[in-house]
Amino acid sequence: MQHVIKESLTEVFRRHRALLIISVLLFYLVFGARTTLMALNRTREPLSPDLEATMPEIPMQPEMLGANKLGSILQVTEQVGPEYLLDTVFLGDSLTDGLGIYDVFDGARPISTMGISPITATTHRFYRINGQGAPLTMVEAVERLQPRKVYIMLGTNSIDGGSIEWNLAGYAVLLDALAQRAPDTLIIIQSIPPTRPFVAARRPAFSRENLGRYNAGLVDLAINRGLYFLDVNAALSDEEGYLRSDIAAKDGIHLTINGYRIWHQCVMTHALLGDLEYGLDHDGRITYDRPPDLPEESPEEERSVSGPCRGFI
Repeated sequence: MQHVIKESLTEVFRRHRALLIISVLLFYLVFGARTTLMALNRTREPLSPDLEATMPEIPMQPEMLGANKLGSILQVTEQVGPEYLLDTVFLGDSLTDGLGIYDVFDGARPISTMGISPITATTHRFYRINGQGAPLTMVEAVERLQPRKVYIMLGTNSIDGGSIEWNLAGYAVLLDALAQRAPDTLIIIQSIPPTRPFVAARRPAFSRENLGRYNAGLVDLAINRGLYFLDVNAALSDEEGYLRSDIAAKDGIHLTINGYRIWHQCVMTHALLGDLEYGLDHDGRITYDRPPDLPEESPEEERSVSGPCRGFI
């Protein structure tokens, strides 16, 4: 009798062998790829004793940024504390995944996944709030959470797979959807980072010039919609406009922990003035109230940003 059972199990395996092989491959793609990303990002190099001193001085140049009557270059203000991130989500791809791998952005909620692009950001369902429930798109997740601030960094995965115009069109759809679903959420567009020279040599889409054109398009999106723009690219670039060698992972695209520290400092020194206090309800949704000791600010005052990176509305 036992012999018959063993044969039956063998037959079952033979009939479903292809399905089992596919399942194993999918498991590797989902979990193995993330492990690979973590290995790349965990290339830890010694942190400079004075990290702030290693950050480049970025001059504010309105003419270069193309600011018009809908946007203006903003002034530097003091750095905010860690509570600033507790009502904030970060939308992005594997670069933003690093926020969840490291504790540099402690308190922030990354809504990110490997391979996502401006084109797929409004359609790809992958995010589960607190790991539960049906998967949501980025827009659906923001609609559920209703955060005070959303930082977006998208485009690295698709800039060499389609035209700049095609990517920016998808980005515009995402921005419009966020504005419709979460009208009270402040949106900050972030430039995508530079890459190392060997990446640009092999993949021309990652050249300084092409990345510059794409990021300039993001500037236009921010100006035309009255949103915020944070130039993370400038903070991570060396004197030649490439990703700094001391903060680059081995693939020349991703960042080491020191790169995330610089990115974090760029965000924290470009805080929105007059920001509201936050709270979390029992469902994990973000709520906020204006502190009683702060006067009502005008839109121009509330949208001020600060720090060594460029930022404007």
